[in-house]
Amino acid sequence: EAFITTLKGMSDANNNQVFLASLPVAGVSGTLKNRLRHPSTQSKVQAKTGTLRGVKALSGYLEHPDYGTIVFSIMVNQPSQSGKVLEKGIDQIVLHLTQLMPCS
Repeated sequence: EAFITTLKGMSDANNNQVFLASLPVAGVSGTLKNRLRHPSTQSKVQAKTGTLRGVKALSGYLEHPDYGTIVFSIMVNQPSQSGKVLEKGIDQIVLHLTQLMPCS
């Protein structure tokens, strides 16, 4: 919850463009250059990766065609899987967020 609150606050701040420009872009730059290359996520996700011993995380923003900007934070603590398996799983969660559809 703290990460989401911080990210929401940063996106509403006066200098938000400076902060957003510092985040890697999915499939394009930084630690996300080789991740989230699906057409639904590439260039539509700006997020910060996080890795500590026993923790893997991805927190940031997703531009959704129906819902606008979605703020997300995914953290896995003390996993039994390898880092690459966790990255793949986290990326799948983000991909699923892009596929949310409005209720009608």
